[in-house]
Amino acid sequence: LHFVAIDANPQDSLQDMAAFAARQSLSYPFLKDPDGAVAKAFGATRTPEVFVIDPRGRIRYSGRIDDQYVIGNIRQSANSHELTDALDA
Repeated sequence: LHFVAIDANPQDSLQDMAAFAARQSLSYPFLKDPDGAVAKAFGATRTPEVFVIDPRGRIRYSGRIDDQYVIGNIRQSANSHELTDALDA
């Protein structure tokens, strides 16, 4: 499996992204999508949104990672893990 993170939020600077990557100990590429072209091409509708793409280039899953972050609240831990479930499937 290969992972890449893409930030399409125009307000996020490269410095903000680097600080986030360091805090989260990201071990995969974290790229900037300055004009939102990649997000638009994939049809992204939220932040964060995950896309699992199979070897043929087909999107097999799109959606959230888990339910820890919701509008106006951050839970101590997630109750559901949609990305993990999709990868396990």
